Amino acid sequence: MNKESAFPRPASRGNNYLTGEEDVVVDPQKGMTLRDYFAAKAMQSYMADENLIEAYSQLGKNVKKEVSVIAYMMADEMLKARGT
Repeated sequence: MNKESAFPRPASRGNNYLTGEEDVVVDPQKGMTLRDYFAAKAMQSYMADENLIEAYSQLGKNVKKEVSVIAYMMADEMLKARGT
């Protein structure tokens, strides 16, 4: 599976606004995977569709589980489409 990241951040120097320390090393962050990012975006659109939610509910489906599975399927297709 693709391990490309969304929103990675390299190590840097900066101020820690929680402690008040200045010019401290800020650890790098990997960010989230593009797959997770794409799935989250897809899930938002599915959950905003009241007709889809109602249809799954009427079928006795676990809406959260079904939408999560479909969102990751969509994310996988997005990754394929971009060639990664």
